[in-house]
Amino acid sequence: MISINSLVIAAWRARLYSIFLSRKTSLALLVAESIAVIRAPRDPYQAACGRGDDVLAAVLARLRAAAGGEPSPRSLQAPVSFRVAGPVLTQLHRAAGQLEAAAGRALTGVTDSPAFLDGTFTGTAGFHGIDLAAHCDHLTAAFCHAAEVAAARLHRLMDPAVTGLPAQLARDPGPQAGLTPVHKRAAGEVHAMRPLAAATPVGLIETSGGQEDVQSFAWEAAGKLSRALRHARAVTACELMAGYQAAALSGWEPRADREPRGRREARACACGRRGRGSPAACGARRRAGAPCPRAVRSQRRSYR
Repeated sequence: MISINSLVIAAWRARLYSIFLSRKTSLALLVAESIAVIRAPRDPYQAACGRGDDVLAAVLARLRAAAGGEPSPRSLQAPVSFRVAGPVLTQLHRAAGQLEAAAGRALTGVTDSPAFLDGTFTGTAGFHGIDLAAHCDHLTAAFCHAAEVAAARLHRLMDPAVTGLPAQLARDPGPQAGLTPVHKRAAGEVHAMRPLAAATPVGLIETSGGQEDVQSFAWEAAGKLSRALRHARAVTACELMAGYQAAALSGWEPRADREPRGRREARACACGRRGRGSPAACGARRRAGAPCPRAVRSQRRSYR
């Protein structure tokens, strides 16, 4: 019974992660903001670059729509971390779709031994879960690579030679450290992710006197994917902050429908402007018709 529960629960966890990512379009909007603020050439995002790959073509279309055109690029070629944004995001979406398919197979297939099949108990290998473990690892590796690319892109955003903006994205470079602490946080998150990219099923341990002599560790693979997702979200938040600061310094402003939701809420909310509180929570309160409490307190102070 333990093997049934662990494999099935791991499958449900994996399916939820894959569905979450497949519906997350803000990643492309976030990367597009970074592309736009450095005035990168748009050549790597042309429709012709997606030839033979429908998933890549769709990602490139979202990047083009969100970043807009650039009549006067700052350089002949942007750093690689910007140019490979399309393939990196494509791999995330492709790995998520493959994991969702594997989770579906795990949830509908035979997951125990013996299993009651065709009116009789039958010995099976359905509990092994290598399909699920391998695809969890696949998506974990895609997250790790995407986070490393995002951290590199964040570092380039802090370079005046790339952006033409003040060093470290500080309004007063020298006395102010700018976004250096944000980049260091991203570097720490990437470092924490690296051990998660190791193949989970590798390193078998014999148990039960040799009867259970191999494992796939699907449950552990789903747990590693969960941790990788948390680290990747932190790196994404760091790049969002850097992109927002670069956009503020450069004067670039995205169209409302092209702007990541978190950035819209941070921009519109007094909590977000102060860097305190929860912009997402305040956004939910505003959508329900309630004002931001910090904004109300700030307004009260202005009348005193």
